[in-house]
Amino acid sequence: MGITGPAPFSFERQWFSRAIRVIQSQPGVFERSVREEAQRKLGLGSRQVLAIEYWLRVSGITESVGGETRLTAFGKAISDFDPRLEERETWYALHHYLASARNNASTYWLAFRRLPDTFSRQDLDYGLRMEFPGLSDRTYSDAATVFFSICTKTEISTLCRLVRVDQHNIEKVQDPPLPLGLVAFALTHWVERTDVLTAHFSDLLGPDGPLRPFGVSPEALVNYLENIQERYDRRVTTHSQTAGLNSVAFARTLPSVSILRAAYREKLHRMDPLTALERELEGTR
Repeated sequence: MGITGPAPFSFERQWFSRAIRVIQSQPGVFERSVREEAQRKLGLGSRQVLAIEYWLRVSGITESVGGETRLTAFGKAISDFDPRLEERETWYALHHYLASARNNASTYWLAFRRLPDTFSRQDLDYGLRMEFPGLSDRTYSDAATVFFSICTKTEISTLCRLVRVDQHNIEKVQDPPLPLGLVAFALTHWVERTDVLTAHFSDLLGPDGPLRPFGVSPEALVNYLENIQERYDRRVTTHSQTAGLNSVAFARTLPSVSILRAAYREKLHRMDPLTALERELEGTR
C-alpha cells in the first residue's frame, strides 16, 4: 500500500519532465546498478530518485516492462504533446489518475474521494488512520506532509486551481471549469477500468465515480454530457433524461488515451474536435 511511497517526497513539474525525457533514451535508468547515474541525469538525490520513480508509476506515466521503465500510452501522449507539462489538460489527467489509485496514491485518493470539501491536516490524519489502520504515527504524518506538498507545489493548485490551500486547511474547489476533452477522457478511462457501459448520473458523481475528484455538480454534469455528445457527434457518450432516466451510455471501443490525444491536438494544433479524434483513432486500427 502506497500511503507515502518509498520516500516521503512529493513531485515537481520539472522532475516529471526531465524523467520522461531520460526514460525514452535510457529505460533502465531506475535500475539499482545505475542509481548514481540516475541521480546525475535527473539532478536529484537518492531518495528523490526513489520518489520520482514511484510517482511516475502511480500517476500512470510509466510502467515496468521486463525490468525496464517504459512510458505508458498516457506517458507517450504527454511526451508527444506536452513534454514540459505546461498544459492544464496534463495536470487534470494526472489528478484523475492519482485520485483513482487507492492502493498506491492512498492519501490523494482519500482526500478527493472520502473527505469533505474543506478539511484540515488533522482531518486527513484521522481519515488515514480509519481507512488504513495499523501503520506508524510517522507514516501518517509523512503521508499528510507529502499530500500538502503536492497541493501547494504543483500545477494541480496553481494551474488547474482544483484546491485552495491556507496554513491549516485545504478546500476542494467545486465546479472548476474543466476542458470538455478532459471530462470525456476521465469518463472513458473509468469505463476501461470498470467495464461499465451504462451508468446513472449519480454513479459518475458518487464516491467512486470518475468526476467526484473534480467537484462536478449534478447541474454541471448535465451540461458536460450534452456538450460532449454534440462535440463528438455521439461517438463518445449518449445520455438520456427521459422520464427521469438520467443515464449515460459509453462507446465500447474508444480508447481513452485517443480522446486525450485528440484534446491536445484540438488545443495545440487548433483542429476540429471530430477531425482530431479521427486522426488519433486511425492509429489504433
